[in-house]
Amino acid sequence: MTEHGPRFFLALFSEQSWQEFRIHGGTVYGTTKTKQTRAQKLEVGDLLICYVSKRQVFAGVLRVTGPARYDETPLYGQGVFPVRLDVEIVTAVDSDDGVPVSDLRDQLAIFTRLKNPKSWAGFFLNSFNQFPDEDGKLVAAELEKR
Repeated sequence: MTEHGPRFFLALFSEQSWQEFRIHGGTVYGTTKTKQTRAQKLEVGDLLICYVSKRQVFAGVLRVTGPARYDETPLYGQGVFPVRLDVEIVTAVDSDDGVPVSDLRDQLAIFTRLKNPKSWAGFFLNSFNQFPDEDGKLVAAELEKR
């Protein structure tokens, strides 16, 4: 967290992993082992913006409640996802009720900074990409309305 409040980061989910995450209580976010170094930079209080990749929707906000750790105990049906963060759900909706990225395209700073406007999806390929504060606040506010 910064002195101005929590930082916002991307948390990727598939449709299946979003459902399983919520069914299992929504207390542990897991991702691939290649994200271990990035995960260790997150701090308690930081916020994760949940993005369901194939649907291209924002579906939740999670607050980090503990440091990153490595655990190869199976987490979701699709894989191990050994890089783990303890989290709590701030907001969560079904992906059917999520906020489509396209609805916020003209309002998000991440789109205005692109060299090629058609290459916007690149930001959404890696968990723990950091959102500009104004983008994180906007997405969180839109999800609260749902």
